[in-house]
Amino acid sequence: MDLRTHTSWDAWLGSLTTERLATLLHLRPDAAVPPPTSLVVLSTRLTQQRSYRRALSSLNRPQLAFLATVATGNIQKNTGDHAGLSPILPGATDCFPYDTQNLAVSLQNYALLYPGDDDGYLLPPGLPDVLSQLPLDLLDNPPLRDCSELRAHIALLPPKQRQVLKTLAESGRKGHATAVVQAPPDHPLQQLLAAELLTLDKRTEDTVLLPEDVYSALHHSIAAAHEEPLVCPTPKQRNSPTAVAHLLASTTAGSFATGLDHFALLLHTLRELITTIDNQPLHALADGGIGQRELRRLATSTDLATDQITIGLEALAALGIIEESLLEDGAWTTTITADAFLAVSPAEQWELLIRTWWHSPRPWGGTPHERALALNPHAADSHLLAIRHQLLESLTLWPTSLHTAEASDVAALTHWNYPLIPALAGGDAFTDTLQVAEMLGLLHSTTLTQVGRSLFTGELAETIASHIPPETTSILVQDDYTVLVQGFLSPAHTDTLRRFAKVESPGMATLYRITEESIRHALDTGLTATDIHTFLQDLSVNAVPQALGYLIDDAARRHGALRVAPALSVVHSDDPALIRTVMAAPAVHHCGLRSLAPTVAIADVTPRELHSALQQAGFSPILEDHHGGVLALRHHRPRPLTDNPYRSPVPTDDSLTTRSLHSQFSQEQVLEIANRLQAAEDNSRNSGPMVTGEGIIPTLQEAITSNREVILGFIKGTGVEAQIRLLPQGMSGGRLDAMELATRQPYRFALHKIRSVRIVTDE
Repeated sequence: MDLRTHTSWDAWLGSLTTERLATLLHLRPDAAVPPPTSLVVLSTRLTQQRSYRRALSSLNRPQLAFLATVATGNIQKNTGDHAGLSPILPGATDCFPYDTQNLAVSLQNYALLYPGDDDGYLLPPGLPDVLSQLPLDLLDNPPLRDCSELRAHIALLPPKQRQVLKTLAESGRKGHATAVVQAPPDHPLQQLLAAELLTLDKRTEDTVLLPEDVYSALHHSIAAAHEEPLVCPTPKQRNSPTAVAHLLASTTAGSFATGLDHFALLLHTLRELITTIDNQPLHALADGGIGQRELRRLATSTDLATDQITIGLEALAALGIIEESLLEDGAWTTTITADAFLAVSPAEQWELLIRTWWHSPRPWGGTPHERALALNPHAADSHLLAIRHQLLESLTLWPTSLHTAEASDVAALTHWNYPLIPALAGGDAFTDTLQVAEMLGLLHSTTLTQVGRSLFTGELAETIASHIPPETTSILVQDDYTVLVQGFLSPAHTDTLRRFAKVESPGMATLYRITEESIRHALDTGLTATDIHTFLQDLSVNAVPQALGYLIDDAARRHGALRVAPALSVVHSDDPALIRTVMAAPAVHHCGLRSLAPTVAIADVTPRELHSALQQAGFSPILEDHHGGVLALRHHRPRPLTDNPYRSPVPTDDSLTTRSLHSQFSQEQVLEIANRLQAAEDNSRNSGPMVTGEGIIPTLQEAITSNREVILGFIKGTGVEAQIRLLPQGMSGGRLDAMELATRQPYRFALHKIRSVRIVTDE
């Protein structure tokens, strides 16, 4: 902590080292765009109200309360040094329950506080005015009530009382009421004061004030109750289910502490959606997005919950696995990226999903307030990124020993850690963030998993790799035609198994069921009975049940007894009786079948439609091409290359994802800007008076003659004024030739763009 005293804000700012300037620019990046040319420019930007508000939105409640107390001069001095200074806060126990020195250091890093020359703290110019306008009761810190309950209570009030509250909520919380104390008991103001929905301003008798929690409730916040606003809230002991418990009800027991079972369920969801969309593309609404009809179709086809489907579709679009088709307007199809995603290891898939969501500006939980529930083209919002990062960053404040919490606990924590962010407004972004984070395995029971914490330590890939079990090479085939897989098979083995068996219970212990229909699907996709037998015999830890072998062989024997060929379509068989049976089947009458020969019939529908109709009638046909070859139904359309606007670039550098929550600048960038500022400040101290106007050319000529460097102020091509330290070498044709000694870089300036010159007098 800087214990030196400073007579003014500018003097303190000028005393900062390069490292502290870099920290300041990192925390307040709005002051670094474009890079300031001097400390005067930086000071001007830092003291603007808009910059103050951005910086204050990153502070927690104790930091804001400390600033508010300093602004009122409500400081008591225990000893002569800064560590003994403590604010007096009515809502705090033992004066102030935080290390004042650490608070002061953190606020000085934001340039929101600096040590004055009277053994106290001072606020930079204009900050007290901004603090007085904040919708927080930082000097009183009364217990905060639950906003949802307050909103329900306010909805039952008489219209006149509701109108008073609404007016105050829209006009800065304060209202002037003449002789409010003498008002009769039935007056709306008196009734609101009695119900503690209004308070009297302690500084003036005729001013009413909207309490902080009532103000938040009227602005649709879902902030929870908190008895001691200055104390970091911790979860209460409860045994209720979490937000996504219903989605995990069918999963087997897994390592919830790491989020692995959550990820296994999400991976199953993505695989099911890819297979379903492969077979039949999604059709968007006229104004974009996937509506209820398509979601119901997907739910029927995949046996997945709507919440899972919505999150899965957004994940697939963000990864570029599905895209709007260029050939069919409003149709979403899979792309070539699907094969690449399914071919990589589970650890790579998990990391890619987390990083994609972490940088995605879209709400993966869908947009229920619109007609479209998923993939709404207008749903992207850059504020979601900040909300997502701040919510999960707040959860790192809880100790790792906490394993269970609820959404209300997170709401109280978030309101304490970021009282001024809009994460709790409306509730949609808040609840969506928690739900998707649990589906991704970042949360369990609304607390951070080990993988979730690794987001903030820069060790995401390593943590995932350490918790993903090695690929299993064995399965358990049971007498009821089910296959149990503990952990993850290799991508190739998983693909093969899912072709002839249907997932019955997903999770870290996945249960597959083999049926005649699933075997037929495998045969349709190009597998043979021998392939299935070999797979089971190679991987099964026990003998494959004989009855299952008979089921596979019987299905394979019947498969292909009928062959469908294009006419529009032709059905033929070596068995005339089978053709006659098909012709008589009521389920295929709509296909327009006509007999050409005892073993051949043609239809008026496409081969694919005839194939489906025959399957629904109980037959087991196969599809042929023009040359009699068997067609695989697995991927019936080519996957286009992806060029997806829903897809966000996913950095692989952990520093970008975990250490730059406050700034879009890297540490190297802010350090470079700080170095330039220090150099400019040093140049200003070591140079003579500034020369402008008609004195510029004679001064430059003097510098050329005496071979001395100058500080040149000029207008850049973009119209921005800048400064540079140069050695002038000559003037001719309305231009100045000069060289930067540090880099030996030559420069040429038009004389009419030079605004000021100062000769360097001291090295």
